[in-house]
Amino acid sequence: MLPEALVGYCAGLWIGPLVCALLVRRMTTRLRSAAMPDKPRLPPFAPALRTQIDVERFWTTVMRPLGWSRVSLWLAFAGTDGVVLPFLEELADVPDLSVRATTDAYCERFAAIARSRPVVGRFVLLYSRPGEGRPTERDRETMRTLGDGLRRHGVPHAVLHIATDTGIYPMAGDDVLAA
Repeated sequence: MLPEALVGYCAGLWIGPLVCALLVRRMTTRLRSAAMPDKPRLPPFAPALRTQIDVERFWTTVMRPLGWSRVSLWLAFAGTDGVVLPFLEELADVPDLSVRATTDAYCERFAAIARSRPVVGRFVLLYSRPGEGRPTERDRETMRTLGDGLRRHGVPHAVLHIATDTGIYPMAGDDVLAA
């Protein structure tokens, strides 16, 4: 039921009760939304990546649920202060990154991005592939070639990570450097 005052108002406008009810509902909704403060907004997800554990937590958070249908290289950026920038890109169906020429092509592009974007402190990279289990020797070879290419081209980067269908693993130190 409409209040008496609104019924008289609607009658003066020569509109029917249904249209009047819709008009009143729209007006009261606008008034209510104008009177109520904005809903509190969550801060953007922007962790600081200062350690290898921070990088691993970042990838674990943004890549759930696990399970991959193709080989991809995921790219994020950390600013000069270490805070992740609002950017995440999947380079899907990447060719074999254990081939130096392929890796060099990617690293040259990454180096150009690093030179053109002074706000980028480091690249944060994750290599994902279908399949279960821990990283294989082939994965280690791929990460070695990618890490060498990044260093050769002067691309600042965080610890490289690999994701399989069952976990996300850092590829640092002996995992990558051992031949």
